Amino acid sequence: MRRNKLVIYLIITFSLTWISWWLLAWLTQTGDLQYGAPVFMALFGIGGLGPTVAPFVTSLITDGKKGLRLYGGIAFKWRISICWYFGAVFIFLVSRFAAIGISGFFDLQFSVDYQPWFQFFPIFLIMIIGGGLEEFGWRGMALPELLKKTSPLTSTIIVGFIWSLWHLPLFYVIGSLQSRDNFVGFTYHTMALSFVLTWLFVKTKSVIIPLAAHA
Repeated sequence: MRRNKLVIYLIITFSLTWISWWLLAWLTQTGDLQYGAPVFMALFGIGGLGPTVAPFVTSLITDGKKGLRLYGGIAFKWRISICWYFGAVFIFLVSRFAAIGISGFFDLQFSVDYQPWFQFFPIFLIMIIGGGLEEFGWRGMALPELLKKTSPLTSTIIVGFIWSLWHLPLFYVIGSLQSRDNFVGFTYHTMALSFVLTWLFVKTKSVIIPLAAHA
């Protein structure tokens, strides 16, 4: 059973997410449901919980309560140098501003919607729930399991592709952010992001830091 931990995790994750999100995609494509409706938000939220819930369930299935405690030790490891917390957040802020600067220098079509600085904190907290919690699964379970069998480079590429594929139904959900995006471009972005998140996890052996960076 332990050998199949990654497979079990992926089955639980994709089952919970894809059943909810493909149903949501179908209902929005037929016009029976619109963004913001209670059923829409419920299906969207349930689907998003896949990578968050699956590692805890998988640990319990494969290793019982002991496995759950061991996983929790990695997932909730927070006693790390404060520099990693600041670095996890600001590494992406710097990259965003760099992208804005480069696009402006070359006069590229790159729109930026500026918000008041104080909105950073509430939005950051919202994005922990709206994206960061996925790291309990991607960097908390999928990556460590792959690292046992292959190199960090290969593990990162595999996790990045799976992570991108997990989002696929959202590209057909009318009203979602991904419905206005390109899946190929999204995959490139996700793969690139995976390298940074792998580095943060390997250096800290904690999910909290990649979680903050993701958010």
